Amino acid sequence: MVSILIPTKNVVKTIAQCLDSILALDYPKERLEVYVIDA
Repeated sequence: MVSILIPTKNVVKTIAQCLDSILALDYPKERLEVYVIDA
């Protein structure tokens, strides 16, 4: 299991690109945890 933590602050456009990149990884999706923290 891999956890990815993404700290953000009001970056709607950038976060979409970041999530797209994570989903494009050659890694099993069921083994990923992605947390987006808006501060």
